[in-house]
Amino acid sequence: MRSRVAENIQSAREGKDLTREQLAQRLNTTRVRVWRVETGKIGLDVSELPRWAEALGVTAAELLA
Repeated sequence: MRSRVAENIQSAREGKDLTREQLAQRLNTTRVRVWRVETGKIGLDVSELPRWAEALGVTAAELLA
């Protein structure tokens, strides 16, 4: 089962018309890692939320909501 954070990350990315590759470039990570986070295969450490939020142009609170 996917977490709310994973759903919110995917929703924010799609809302900004970003591909997983584009988000990965902003985060200096891989497209596969973005996919794994969005699908709930892996989770994010809470310390990573601000960086992901900034890359998506949203707040960390929005990712947690």
